[in-house]
Amino acid sequence: MDYTTQMKEAEISVSDYVDRYVRAKEFIEYCRQCPNYGRIWSCPEYDFDTEEYFRKFSTLRVIGLKIIYSPEMREKTLSREELREVIAGSLRVERKKLDEYLRGLEEETGGTALNAGSCTLCPEGCARPDGESCRFPGRMRYSLESLGADITATIGDLLGIDLIWDSEGKLPEYYTLVAGLLYD
Repeated sequence: MDYTTQMKEAEISVSDYVDRYVRAKEFIEYCRQCPNYGRIWSCPEYDFDTEEYFRKFSTLRVIGLKIIYSPEMREKTLSREELREVIAGSLRVERKKLDEYLRGLEEETGGTALNAGSCTLCPEGCARPDGESCRFPGRMRYSLESLGADITATIGDLLGIDLIWDSEGKLPEYYTLVAGLLYD
């Protein structure tokens, strides 16, 4: 493994979180640029108010998982395809672990997880483009960003983590998966 991980967590009241970080009308525009928009049940456009979704709970635990690439890996110049493979591989492995952690927190608290990114339950593809209902409505989870949250400000303010990205042919120092848990 050419990376390590570091998890940080913080709690905030849902009312404070919504007031400070949720701006669904602004962030829906970013969602529209994503190929998952309207094609995955965990992604907008929704038939419910996202602020009301948050407000069904009293507390939000924000979880940031940093995937920290080794100096040796960051020094390498990689082709676009190699870079995509390294990033996708590490994100896939760590997202799976994070999803398992979130399921454990749900059981422990009776809360509802907010995934790091889009739903990945259906390997054959989501039923939404076919006009069908979600195959796993009891297991599908939204993400903070899909509900209109400002992730950059969230993890910067609450976890002290800056979002950083890869540059041409080089891995960043780290990538961050951002998830949450809503509970009472």
